[in-house]
Amino acid sequence: MSAIPNGQYRVSAEQSRPALGSTLVRTVNVRVGAMRQIVPDTLVYCWSLVTEDSELQGAQLCVEQVPATIRCRICGHEHVLDAPIMLCPSCKSANVTLVSGDEFLVTSLELEEV
Repeated sequence: MSAIPNGQYRVSAEQSRPALGSTLVRTVNVRVGAMRQIVPDTLVYCWSLVTEDSELQGAQLCVEQVPATIRCRICGHEHVLDAPIMLCPSCKSANVTLVSGDEFLVTSLELEEV
């Protein structure tokens, strides 16, 4: 099993425990960039395994995929990448900056009172 869902689970549980008290976490929303090369369905499946028999058992993991976007330092154009190839489609320069697509963040928790 991947260390990513395990690490994501630990972060969610540790962040939520002090503030929640007797509140149940129903949904954990995450933002995952395309450059992380994480398969959302696999992440959701692993989430169900690592949260089994825990305070987050039954909590749904919702994954928002963020496309990889680059900005060319030569021509200034910004492009959403179709493949993880860091070349400007306009001028073919490799002198680019990744603007988005490397995220892996817990963005919010949806709660339910017990």
